Amino acid sequence: MSADASMTLRHATVDDYDAYARLSHELDTDDPTPTRSQFVERLCSRTIVAVEADRVVGYALYERMTDAGYIRNVVSDPDLRRRGIGRALMEELRAIFVAGGATRWCLNVKPDNAAAIALYEHCGMRTAYRSAALRLPREATLASPPPSLRLSRVAPADDALLEQQYELLPGQLASSRAKGGRELLQLVRDGETVGVAVWTPGLGAFPFRVREPALGAPFLAHLRTRATLDALHIQVVVEDDEALRAEVLGLGARVALEMLHLRGPLPSAGVPG
Repeated sequence: MSADASMTLRHATVDDYDAYARLSHELDTDDPTPTRSQFVERLCSRTIVAVEADRVVGYALYERMTDAGYIRNVVSDPDLRRRGIGRALMEELRAIFVAGGATRWCLNVKPDNAAAIALYEHCGMRTAYRSAALRLPREATLASPPPSLRLSRVAPADDALLEQQYELLPGQLASSRAKGGRELLQLVRDGETVGVAVWTPGLGAFPFRVREPALGAPFLAHLRTRATLDALHIQVVVEDDEALRAEVLGLGARVALEMLHLRGPLPSAGVPG
């Protein structure tokens, strides 16, 4: 269904926070809603909103990388479904990404969100792999990492190599660094990087990747020392790695959220109607 002709799309402003907070609950996760200041400082410039009759009826949060656009959220008002809001937001994102030189786009979606998956597939995306947000109770028993495994920050000069080694999108680490409020960390063994993570206090690690599954436990032990004092769990997102997923679950973690990762080439002539 095509979008209403009266709908307009624009980048978000500070005044859109209340609408953003209201609509973000449609994501149906128990992650904390970003505060107004977090929205202004980290999200506003990467958010577009759909407006109808002076009311925000949908939004999309995105991230531009070297040659890819990463769609973080697409949300429409639950009372206005099947009005073309999602398709209109996807078209606006497509235009933004193409203008920035991207040739592909990707996103994560819940496996049971059939309507959203149908929209994304209509836009040329296909499922690439399965991911999961795993939560390990803070009090879980974890052995202290051996001295040979230490944690250090990722230097910008190492971004490209680590992205290649850990199959991240080109520019993904630099994009994470630019957003602020995050630590780009690497697990180092005898001078060699054997794991990489982007750590956000209050949310956890995404991405979270290791050279071998057994490194999951010591990496988590290091990350736990960076958790806020009131954190009840340590969350990591495991992507396309069933062995690491099993390792973390074996430590006592639970699955908080299942996701499918979809990706595809960017349509150059507009989202199909």
